[in-house]
Amino acid sequence: MCLSLLATGPFTVLAPTNAAITNLGPDMVTALSHEPVLLKQVVQYHIIPDFSVLPELALKGSVTTLEGQAITFTGSGAVSVVVNVVFPVCV
Repeated sequence: MCLSLLATGPFTVLAPTNAAITNLGPDMVTALSHEPVLLKQVVQYHIIPDFSVLPELALKGSVTTLEGQAITFTGSGAVSVVVNVVFPVCV
């Protein structure tokens, strides 16, 4: 993953809220701390391989993350909402 981030860019990083992290629950937090592949998926899911600001993301509607899944945005003006709620699964 570090090579992906060092080799190319720019990137947009989406930071989850404290509430989102709290809602993961202790089992998921433990899994993330013991499963580096799962942690990598979660981090890559929060990175968009392009520079974008929220109004642009809302206009695009959907973008593909570094992890490969699409995230859908909606909103206008100062209010934008991330529609997706996904828990990546290790394969």
